[in-house]
Parts: sequence; C-alpha cells; structure tokens
Amino acid sequence: MLRGNVVYKGKEDKIKGVVLKSKFFKESNQKQVSNKILVCIKTDLINLHVLSRFRGIVTSYGGVLSHAAIYSREFKIPCIAGVVNILKETKSGDEVEMNMETGEIKILAHKK
Repeated sequence: MLRGNVVYKGKEDKIKGVVLKSKFFKESNQKQVSNKILVCIKTDLINLHVLSRFRGIVTSYGGVLSHAAIYSREFKIPCIAGVVNILKETKSGDEVEMNMETGEIKILAHKK
C-alpha cells in the first residue's frame, strides 16, 4: 500500500489523474501538464508557473514543511508527501487516485 502525509487537502476527498513522473521536475517536463498528477522525489527547483497547472502532487520525500507542501498550499493543489516507493510503483501514464482523507495512493490502471 502506498501512503504518505496529506499536506494540503483541497476541496475534494479523492483526486484522480494521470501520472507525470519525474525524479526531479525540470523545465523539459512542461508540455501537457494540465490535469496530471506530478509524482517526483521533491519539488525544490520547480518552475512555479508550471506547477500551478497540475491537478495534484505526490512526493517520495518531505512533510508538512517541505517545498511541495508550501507550493501546494499557495497554489491550492492537493498534495501528499512522503510516499515511500511511489517512484518504483508508478510510471508516467498510469492512472491513480489520491485519497485526501487517508493519504493513500491507489493505482487504478497501469499504462500499457
């Protein structure tokens, strides 16, 4: 089971979206990010105007005071941080559901 800390809940209890996975999110990943869920190690050096277009953020490191938490609260983007093994269990194109009550990440469909 994939679970982390909900650092910003947003308005919805569950967020569904397609994964855009990146070890470290960079400028080269800017194409077609709308309605995607960013899955990355952390969001340190992220381009903020691109971050604001994501539907959700999931990081493998961090907590309530991490960069991802601060960004998500500022831009009102649902975020779960500290999800161990999220990078191993998902790949770009997978469909996932973020449970904003429990911090669980459910993989709904793997990309074929």
